[in-house]
Amino acid sequence: MSEIPALHETVRAWLLEGPLAAHVPAYVARLKRGEYAQGTMRRCLGGVAHFAHWMALCRLGVEQVDESRVDQLLNEHLPHCGCPSAALRHPREAHAALMRVLLAT
Repeated sequence: MSEIPALHETVRAWLLEGPLAAHVPAYVARLKRGEYAQGTMRRCLGGVAHFAHWMALCRLGVEQVDESRVDQLLNEHLPHCGCPSAALRHPREAHAALMRVLLAT
């Protein structure tokens, strides 16, 4: 797997053990090709991990990922989110990270 930046252990587990795990290497490689800074990569991966965690809670498969699911996370989950504080909770940043996921899945 492409090396990923240091992440909180909970966020890392969501990312690497969640429903999007198979797509993480391609996503990280895409960020690296785009020469994103380590901090930006961490935030993007944090957003993807949070989405993967939410997907698991909702029992959503990768085949169900589309813009409407991203909107559902941003508009319904994030405003009332009780997930650990390590999760990316800023809708604008999460939106940017997740639009890249849609391209990779």
